[in-house]
Amino acid sequence: MLMSVNVFAKPGDYIGSSVYSDIVVYINHYAIPSTNYNGDMYVNIQSLKKYGFKTSWDEASKTTTIELSGEKTIEPISTYTPAALNVGKVCWNFNETDVKVCINGNYVEAYGSGGEEILIKAKDLAYLDNVSYEWVQDIKSVKIWVKNGLEMRSTPQYPSVYTGEFPGTWNIYYTKDGITGEETTIPTYIHNKYKESFNKLDIHLYADHTASIGDNSYTWEFATYASGSVGIHILNQNGVLAAFYLNGSLILKTKDDSILAYKKV
Repeated sequence: MLMSVNVFAKPGDYIGSSVYSDIVVYINHYAIPSTNYNGDMYVNIQSLKKYGFKTSWDEASKTTTIELSGEKTIEPISTYTPAALNVGKVCWNFNETDVKVCINGNYVEAYGSGGEEILIKAKDLAYLDNVSYEWVQDIKSVKIWVKNGLEMRSTPQYPSVYTGEFPGTWNIYYTKDGITGEETTIPTYIHNKYKESFNKLDIHLYADHTASIGDNSYTWEFATYASGSVGIHILNQNGVLAAFYLNGSLILKTKDDSILAYKKV
């Protein structure tokens, strides 16, 4: 006797990972944060509330319904195009979810991130009346058009990652095991070699992922660490030069894998 066994995925089961993409999703020329999974661009349904949409929740059926809100103003979320070095790398975990998403009577694919996010394909928004979807190959963009009087930019809101400066004086400590290490004596050769050049930092990060420290030019990209903290890697042609943690520390790795850390005063 032959028996067949069906294996059903359960809510929370990991099914795959999305990746960073240089494709931008626009709603009426306003960029919205997105991620690429199996060739489709996905957005978080909660983000849509700032782009002329609304959601309603039915507990009994575990269904979120997406509709146009009727509001006429967009409040875009800061979004970015990742550094070229990040394109194709893992961005989000995609998990099975028991949350169903309904758009104009159509139940669409939905996934969880393992957190609070529920992600759907951007193009599925076109199930709504007065909403259309367009893929523009020339500029690698997904364009969602809401045609009910919602605010429209005359030109696209081109996304950036971060534009800013991190000037200031930094203290130095030396440790063998990263940020959490105990402060120890700084070896003389390291102290003499780096103290002068990093005593007054003037770091500039630009939206095109170029960077400058003094007269030297670099590139940079965002990084997410196992602890969940987020930082910025500054790179030269040999790899990571420094990691800037957004809690205010600049970490410089030395050749012996020790860490030379500069903390802002």
